[in-house]
Amino acid sequence: MHESDFYTVIFDETTDASHTSKLSLSLNYGYDSSIEEVCVGFLDLHETNYKCVTGHEPNNTGDILGKSLLKLLKDI
Repeated sequence: MHESDFYTVIFDETTDASHTSKLSLSLNYGYDSSIEEVCVGFLDLHETNYKCVTGHEPNNTGDILGKSLLKLLKDI
């Protein structure tokens, strides 16, 4: 990816059947006339952002999603 001509960061949040929010992260990058897509990982947003278990998932704001994304990128 460091040698690529371009790259994109794709992330999306979804809530699973157990009402737990997950953030997925993928990277797309291009080099040598090809485009590669790599699934980097998943992050449990509730575990990352909320210390207590409340029985329901709090609303995730854009600010929370952005900070979670930056944390995941720094961790990898």
